[in-house]
Amino acid sequence: MTDHDALLQAVIAAPDDDLPRLVFADFLEESGHPANVARATFIRLQIEAEREANPRQSELLIQANDLRPLFRDEWDQFLAHQVHRADTTQSRTHHHHVRGFVHTLRLHCQILLDYPKELFAAGPLRDLQVETSPYPVDSRLRPKLESIAGLSQLLTLRLKPMAGVAELPAENRNPSKYRIEINDLIQTNYLSSLKTLICQANNVSDDWIIDFVRSFPMCSFYRSLEHLDFSNNRITDMGAVALIGSRWFDRLTLDLRNNPITSTGIDLLRQRFGSRLII
Repeated sequence: MTDHDALLQAVIAAPDDDLPRLVFADFLEESGHPANVARATFIRLQIEAEREANPRQSELLIQANDLRPLFRDEWDQFLAHQVHRADTTQSRTHHHHVRGFVHTLRLHCQILLDYPKELFAAGPLRDLQVETSPYPVDSRLRPKLESIAGLSQLLTLRLKPMAGVAELPAENRNPSKYRIEINDLIQTNYLSSLKTLICQANNVSDDWIIDFVRSFPMCSFYRSLEHLDFSNNRITDMGAVALIGSRWFDRLTLDLRNNPITSTGIDLLRQRFGSRLII
């Protein structure tokens, strides 16, 4: 393992600690290469911006953003050398840096399946948005996901349907495929650090909610989850009753906006969840 790889692993192993990031920046600057110096400055500016609770934060982030064209980090290299697909999955891959390293990713599920090791070795990922598809993605989805230990880095997992799915003719949609992908993702064993699960606009139904409530204690994020977002789905009073009747959600904030729940169901939800309900 090179010094670069060892220092990057130290950043990934301690994602909340600034010190490994600053040591990595020092290592880059010592090389003297202009691209490495620019990246070192980028890391320091973003870290300083996070520490600043004043209007200068925006200024620092703008300065850092101006440096982005001057270097390629591990995630840029991953995209350039690993993701060569004939379809448009790469074009829907977006990333966002926090404190100098890739923090947030939005990508198609197929990239997660094809390049799990490279993806999580590129930085301390904390927020992952996976675009699901209405079509079968991989017949061996569950075994592949079960082996992605890097998912343990995540604090937030966002499951959203692939762009354009809503415009498909009804006969070309298959809502059950969403359910399969969502279940396979949330039932992996490596989400024990997850604090936020977002399943917006995934055609989630009452039956799915009932199954989710039953299986929740067996989810790896059972003890860590703090926020659950099921907004913009098909949950009715039946699904609301299932959520109300469960004792597993006593500490969770629950987002049920834009679901066809009646006023009676909303009143019952408010009685059960109080200020922890968003509706």
